[in-house]
Amino acid sequence: LAAPVAAKINGNLLLTKPNALPSSISAEVTRLKPSAIFVIGTISEAQKTALGKLTPRLEVVTAADKSETALVVAKRFFPNDPNVYIANSGKATEIANASGRATLAKAPVLLTGPTQTSASFKAYFATGKVTSARVIGPVASLSATVFNEVKAKVSKTTRVNSSDAFAINGALLGDFDAGSIRPKGFALANPGSSADIAVALLVSARTGYPLVLATQTCVPQTAWAVTSKYPGANYSVVGTTSDLVSDIQKKRCA
Repeated sequence: LAAPVAAKINGNLLLTKPNALPSSISAEVTRLKPSAIFVIGTISEAQKTALGKLTPRLEVVTAADKSETALVVAKRFFPNDPNVYIANSGKATEIANASGRATLAKAPVLLTGPTQTSASFKAYFATGKVTSARVIGPVASLSATVFNEVKAKVSKTTRVNSSDAFAINGALLGDFDAGSIRPKGFALANPGSSADIAVALLVSARTGYPLVLATQTCVPQTAWAVTSKYPGANYSVVGTTSDLVSDIQKKRCA
């Protein structure tokens, strides 16, 4: 949820732990001297105290659960944005794919359950400000009921219909296939590592590089079909060689 926010406000994105502020993060915040720190999600009181000493303004944006937090984030940082990406709150790779594309679009990500939505989710679409919605994942992830509910409010609602993380990623990368939007690079990560995905999204927020999901040994063909069109592109490969082999960007899956 934080990556699209960082892209929107042109801010730095740092990752912390739930109950303690790592010394490396504290040192980086001290170096940056931010005029404000926005925390997305729940942190401990000790972290609030520690961060509060490093900035004149600390704002924690959170709610009862992940889905409600996503709505609060959308209202706080994207009050008039016409676009939205929607994913199942329990599907990490689908959230990652939605966040990756939303980061480049500087648009919010909304989360919901597979078969029904909350009153606050419904209210978000009642204003009529949203004119484009992309539902990420198959019917098993977000049901026809959820899709049709959004479609009834937003006529331009489409679904990226796949249960495979790599296929979803490839479909979203298709936005760059025609060359009308020309990325300067790509951020590669293995979807098996949530930490690597988080860092790759950090890279995307800062550089504008699209997120590319790869296996440990190769780039899936759907993604390769896009990345291969940009031979001079830069690559930020996140993780060790046990996550992604050396020169992964040069290896296409068979």
